[in-house]
Amino acid sequence: EPYSTWALYACVVFAWAGLAATQIPMPEHPNSKLLPFYKILNFLAANWKFAANTAMALRGKTSSGVTKDLSK
Repeated sequence: EPYSTWALYACVVFAWAGLAATQIPMPEHPNSKLLPFYKILNFLAANWKFAANTAMALRGKTSSGVTKDLSK
């Protein structure tokens, strides 16, 4: 019981970090000042280069998983 409030706060932080990691793209420049914050966010979200990158890649695809060629 005495640690239940702290466990709740920890779960909220990790859940928020997981949601934010799927919405915030990686900084474009490797020397960006935001890169350390991005890495900390991904660490808290337990995202080791898979979840956020997959979510960003799926945004460019259709629901069937195949990109459409509209030039025809």
